[in-house]
Amino acid sequence: MAFDPSTNISPWPRYQASIFLSPCNKWIPDPHHCRKQHCWVTTTLPGYMSTNSHTDEELMCYVYQKIKSGRVSMDSEPQHSRGLRCISLPIRYDKPYRQGDSVILEQAITAAAWWVDRIRARKLTVDQRMVFDAPWPCTVRADDLLEVPVSWKKPSYTGWL
Repeated sequence: MAFDPSTNISPWPRYQASIFLSPCNKWIPDPHHCRKQHCWVTTTLPGYMSTNSHTDEELMCYVYQKIKSGRVSMDSEPQHSRGLRCISLPIRYDKPYRQGDSVILEQAITAAAWWVDRIRARKLTVDQRMVFDAPWPCTVRADDLLEVPVSWKKPSYTGWL
């Protein structure tokens, strides 16, 4: 579903801003947290991490390693949008509550690696202000969101229905 910037009508509640920004300073959309078709795999960030204390690549590599080791929580909504020091990645359920935690974890590992690759390719950045400093709720306008280009080959289970 494409956004209609001419009307600036948000497709909410389908989408919300993710923590990722495109080079043109538009947020990559995440599925909106009120939609229950997603499990949010959340990595808590340590106290020594703060805005600009680490590169975007270092942050996402940390998230990748934590997911790979299984030291995450699985939640019904993103925890970074609650003002907590963490990063949550959405994984779409195949059918509501059908796939097991191990499958979700494997998909989250692949998703985190995909985000690291996009950061390394300078296709996007982490909005560290949103991760560490933004109050809840962090609202953005529909025309501040940018769909992921098909050429990026984003894993299908990280998107929306």
